[in-house]
Amino acid sequence: MDLIYPGVDRIIGEYVPTARNGMVADFFPRLGFEPAADSKDSKIYVCKPDRFRALKSFIAVKDLTARPVCSSRNDGRRPENSIAGL
Repeated sequence: MDLIYPGVDRIIGEYVPTARNGMVADFFPRLGFEPAADSKDSKIYVCKPDRFRALKSFIAVKDLTARPVCSSRNDGRRPENSIAGL
């Protein structure tokens, strides 16, 4: 795999279990990440870039210069780049 960021020697991911995200509990292992640490609140995974496995995706980037129109946020505030904020 060609790296977008030369010099990156590992990628770290964190899974925080919630009542709504159980369906993605195996997301990091499916991408080639290995468990690095566990706690009651989260699981930390690490992956060397040469072990990363991309999943088939139906999402395509059409314009890298377009600004985002929304963002997820859990604090109840409206995202800065939301459509409603334009």
